[in-house]
Amino acid sequence: MVYCDYIENTKKTVTYSYGQTIDDMTGEVEYNFENDELKIKKSPVKYKVISRHLESVLKKHRREFINGEFKKKIAYEA
Repeated sequence: MVYCDYIENTKKTVTYSYGQTIDDMTGEVEYNFENDELKIKKSPVKYKVISRHLESVLKKHRREFINGEFKKKIAYEA
């Protein structure tokens, strides 16, 4: 599981805080949707998130990001 809260975006990237639970949203990830690249800036403090889940949630929303749509909250629940 991974939960993401929107922080900011540029023309090519979007940044979200993330975590395995909503009580630990201390990780930070930047997703370059133009190049389909993921950069983990900071890992969550308490619980490790499987990188595959983080990639899945961001790639699922790639088309929206390209169209300038950035949801405040996104998630992936396996």
